[in-house]
Amino acid sequence: MGLDSVELIVIIEKKFGIIIGDNEAEKLTTVLNLYDIVKMKTIDYTPYKIKAIINQILVDLVGVKLKDISPDKTLTSDLGID
Repeated sequence: MGLDSVELIVIIEKKFGIIIGDNEAEKLTTVLNLYDIVKMKTIDYTPYKIKAIINQILVDLVGVKLKDISPDKTLTSDLGID
């Protein structure tokens, strides 16, 4: 079962209590982009916690292994998000 990018963004928004606009969403191409947008939009989480939560979402919902997640990985080609 794959996860598409819209579903991922909705999950991230709900988890962190933020809103990611369409223009911002279009720029989310890597795992680092996800970390950065959440870090920019919330003060409730440390960067370490943001990374841990996003990584766990990717493991649980996308099915990638934690060891395969790094900031430079692309969401589409490397992690298989549509």
